[in-house]
Amino acid sequence: MLISYEKYSSPQLIITVKAKDNKEFTEIFNKYAEKIVYSFEKAERNRLIKGYSGKLMNKNIKSQLEKKHKYTLNVPKGYKLDVNSSNFVWISRETPWSSQGLLIWDYPYRDTSELHLESLLNKRDEITKKHIPGPADSSYMTTERLIDAEYKEFLLNNVYTAEIRGLWKVAGAEGVFMGGPYISFSTVDQKRNRIITVDGYVYGGKKKKRNLMRQVQAVMYTLKIVE
Repeated sequence: MLISYEKYSSPQLIITVKAKDNKEFTEIFNKYAEKIVYSFEKAERNRLIKGYSGKLMNKNIKSQLEKKHKYTLNVPKGYKLDVNSSNFVWISRETPWSSQGLLIWDYPYRDTSELHLESLLNKRDEITKKHIPGPADSSYMTTERLIDAEYKEFLLNNVYTAEIRGLWKVAGAEGVFMGGPYISFSTVDQKRNRIITVDGYVYGGKKKKRNLMRQVQAVMYTLKIVE
């Protein structure tokens, strides 16, 4: 299996699998399936990040985040800054058929247990219940707990980060059925002794949400803490 970058144009990723017959091809493909999918996902994310860092970037939102909160995100044009309070930010892009949102909150860091899955989920529910209302009176966004969230740790721009992937829903009112996927990154700002969480969500009704979620995730990968 050969992975080639920018062979005929840019951006471009080509994966070539060579085999003597169909059986061997299937064996090789299955063996490296996870790597193949990851390679394409990473290439697509990097393409979006590059675009969001150039002419597509909303410089006004980036500047406001840097001045008031001491972190930055390369948010593309088309998003608006809905809430910009001392410890909570809500950025969204609304169309007639979809919603894409970024929620950012920070709070004092005490110990490593706050970066465990359950602690992060509890904090998410606390924040969304307080700040993200649903379509009906008394309704609000919360985390779907019937399906287990995926949790992993990785380095984002060389900084330890806890990632959660799961589903959100609307609670607090009967007869309201709304929900969708979310992904969150939580990291420690050691200089200011605080946890910063960037939470991206998507709503699109019955429409497929993979591409919408990838766009939001690409923005989240541009998170940088001001030194």
